[in-house]
Amino acid sequence: MQEAKKPETNTIRDLNKRHHSGGRRGAPLGNKNAVGNKGGGAPEGNKNAEKHGMYSAENKREQLRRKETIARVKLMHELDKQCSEFANSVIFQVD
Repeated sequence: MQEAKKPETNTIRDLNKRHHSGGRRGAPLGNKNAVGNKGGGAPEGNKNAEKHGMYSAENKREQLRRKETIARVKLMHELDKQCSEFANSVIFQVD
């Protein structure tokens, strides 16, 4: 009886195993795409990460100001609530 041949699978893992040697990570052997690259990464002074201002120092200061303002408002609200409760307890004790 003839043995059935196992079908060749094309999952990403199988393709990587066939393409790379010995579990080696990175580009395939002989790849010349990175020739001349000094070390991966953006050039000095690149502002790509700050394109929308999310990571800029100005935005961080603004976020800190907002957090402080929210904390102050919460504190003032809590103090106002406690003062009201205290005033109500004093008023009702006098009667």
